[in-house]
Amino acid sequence: MNNNFTFNNFDELKGFLKGKSIVANNKQDSEALLEILKKLEFKHEPKLVEIPEWASESRIFYINDTDFTRDFFKKYQVADLDGYEVIEEYYQLKEQLIYSIIPYPITIAEARNMSAGKLSAICGFSEDLLDKIESWDLDDKDVEALLADVNQVRTIVDNYEIQSDNLKYIE
Repeated sequence: MNNNFTFNNFDELKGFLKGKSIVANNKQDSEALLEILKKLEFKHEPKLVEIPEWASESRIFYINDTDFTRDFFKKYQVADLDGYEVIEEYYQLKEQLIYSIIPYPITIAEARNMSAGKLSAICGFSEDLLDKIESWDLDDKDVEALLADVNQVRTIVDNYEIQSDNLKYIE
């Protein structure tokens, strides 16, 4: 975003975007930005616009406090932010969120593509596993040979609970 500002969480990014205009230079970025703004809990306020004869795939998004609109981007318009950079910032935050929950190494692609459903399933499996270990009166040493490191299972459950407020911002 060329602003030398580092966002620590989705709420900071969301607050930064309020009152800004963002240009998406192609259809793929426009669709991705549309979905990201919805995940950040901005409501899309569709408006009827005439398709100009000069229309291209570029779109401009106008962000308000709680909603946004979009229109065709005119060559002479100036936008506050580039859509590609906003998309990248969102995915970097998503990666950091996933890395803060999953204690074992995963790739950038795995983090970017991790859904809230899959993350919830991993946490649920971890909770079930910990419950089984406890209910069968086993300790870490008893199951270490099978699982390698039971502490990673506990870490997933703990980190998931810590980050639960932020999970609403991912799909």
